[in-house]
Amino acid sequence: MVNTARGCPYRCTFCIVAGYYGGAVRKHSIRYILDELLECVQRYGTTEFLFWEEAFTLDKKYLMDFCRAIADERLSINWAATTRADSLDDEIVSAMKKAGCYLLGLGIESSDRKILDRAQKKQTADDVRHAVALCRKHNLATMGHFIFGLPGETKETAEATIRFMLELGLDYMQCYCAVPYPNTALGAEAKKNGWIRAKEWSQYDFGGNSIMCTDTMNCKEVDRFRVKAFRSFYFRPVYILKKLFSGLSVLQLVRRAADFSGWMNLPYMKKRRP
Repeated sequence: MVNTARGCPYRCTFCIVAGYYGGAVRKHSIRYILDELLECVQRYGTTEFLFWEEAFTLDKKYLMDFCRAIADERLSINWAATTRADSLDDEIVSAMKKAGCYLLGLGIESSDRKILDRAQKKQTADDVRHAVALCRKHNLATMGHFIFGLPGETKETAEATIRFMLELGLDYMQCYCAVPYPNTALGAEAKKNGWIRAKEWSQYDFGGNSIMCTDTMNCKEVDRFRVKAFRSFYFRPVYILKKLFSGLSVLQLVRRAADFSGWMNLPYMKKRRP
């Protein structure tokens, strides 16, 4: 993992980044990052990287310069990153692919416009469709990230998000239960409305079970939809066959998804871990 920047100008209600890093984006210089990559490659033989920042493609000029710099240094590396779906265009995705990017994580959260607006996501389902189509065009794998249980979530919206997830053509998926972290707008709303069911701080886990019962969905329902989303996505016969024919076993598929997103921390997955 290589940290490339801190901070995010967006104010999604569920996100802890503003509390951690603030709203001003501070990026390392391209030279600084290249020196770190060169040391990893030359000293340790590392060739696979995850570039870590909240939205890797927000600054298009920086992104294009960075991709050109990788080519100029003749760095033969493979890498992944995460970003917002509405920050992609054809030129950006093409440049990333040529520079060695093989997997792009997209913050999708929900398919429901009202939930997204209430969460101040400032992104639409059409933005997501466009982003996934661009990645598919350039043979770039996609990992979609979803959140169940945000304010306004109902059984109907959760089912719709799962259908949307399956229709997109994503290569991988990760989903979470909404967590009312302190110092976030969601945390303040949940505390005010008495939604929080956690008894200790260790339960505030983005990869764990739901601790927030809203007016429209309780914790157990959120957990059930999260489990349903995982099973619906990863255990589709068509999906499994596709991965088998691409040279990956089912076990390798699950492990690859787990390595990238940590979803095996789920209690129901721990019991089944090979």
